[in-house]
Amino acid sequence: MEFETLDEKDWSEIKDSSSKELTHDIHPYFAKFSPEIPRYLIREYTDEGDVVLDPFSGSGTTLVESLSLGRNAIGVDANPLACLIAKVKTTKLQDGDRRLAREVISDISTDVNSLYGQQNLIGKSFEEPEIPEFHNRDDWFNKNVQKELAVIKRRIEDVQNERVYDALRIAFSRIIVGVSNQDSESRYTQVENDVDNKECLERFTEQANRILDKLQTLEAEVPGPVETDIYNEDSREMDGVPSNCADFVVTSPPYLNSWDYGLYHKFRFKWLDLDVDTFNQREIGRHLRRKGDKVSRYRDDMSAVLENVARVLRDDGCAVIVNATSVVDGEHIDTNDILVEEAQKHGLTLGNSVSKEVYGPHFGMRANSDKMEENQKFEKMLVFHEAD
Repeated sequence: MEFETLDEKDWSEIKDSSSKELTHDIHPYFAKFSPEIPRYLIREYTDEGDVVLDPFSGSGTTLVESLSLGRNAIGVDANPLACLIAKVKTTKLQDGDRRLAREVISDISTDVNSLYGQQNLIGKSFEEPEIPEFHNRDDWFNKNVQKELAVIKRRIEDVQNERVYDALRIAFSRIIVGVSNQDSESRYTQVENDVDNKECLERFTEQANRILDKLQTLEAEVPGPVETDIYNEDSREMDGVPSNCADFVVTSPPYLNSWDYGLYHKFRFKWLDLDVDTFNQREIGRHLRRKGDKVSRYRDDMSAVLENVARVLRDDGCAVIVNATSVVDGEHIDTNDILVEEAQKHGLTLGNSVSKEVYGPHFGMRANSDKMEENQKFEKMLVFHEAD
């Protein structure tokens, strides 16, 4: 597999608008790389029907692009919220799913109206739902917001159709930060946020209908009977992924000392009954967790992942990793060198013409970036082959 065309590609042409295509923008998620990167790589270096694997699949950018190009896809991620987002992004709804979803949305509207003492249109007595308990809940969510979210959550939990259930859970998750007292998606600071009565309902209804429309767009783009398998697993283990199953790997690993997904999505985990503590133990490279051994721990973690990448790749397969350097405690760390060194230990060799600097479409560098030279604010493509 030859990669000379990577040097001919003008990656500065990548536009952020591509993230709004297909189902890519149905839910916020940090540091997503531009869909143009996996799209180009998959289109140029795989064939229809091949299997593309992303061991850090996140919210599913690689998986969506694989499906749209007629490739099968496998995603692995330790984050259960990310896996749920990716699952919905790659779901093909069946006959009646949209009708059922809109019936549930209508029922939720009735329940919220009942919450505020308006006529119960279905003629049944209304009981206020139980609100999930978690630390400082009343500081982060106003009382009216808590009640409306609990009403929406209860009705969704009654849905038996898995495809509809998941889609509505993502619509629910989509609105949680916006109606909370968290400052923003990427700023875990408490602010005052006056949310009107029924605003949660309005936001949920808008997002649910938007997701249904987006999934219909995806269905029209998927060319054949391709499938996606998503594993909510530790990428250092990948127990569920069989050996020699992938023709191509394309991924962007967590950047050392960058985003803390468990923190910024904390309230989504709580309202969706997801296990944030287990995820925090699995998350690689997370920011502000431990001192002293961040770099050595990152090296060990990525070595374990690369060992699995070598295991799942077929003999003639290759892996493309999009990565950037990091700053840890004021020191510049070239994580590209770490990846190359650890990959070699597991029989993966960096090709001669496979490095390509790409200005960061999802560059997530945190503090101290002013201490880095300008050319260090780039992401690099590393293409690995099985050693001869």
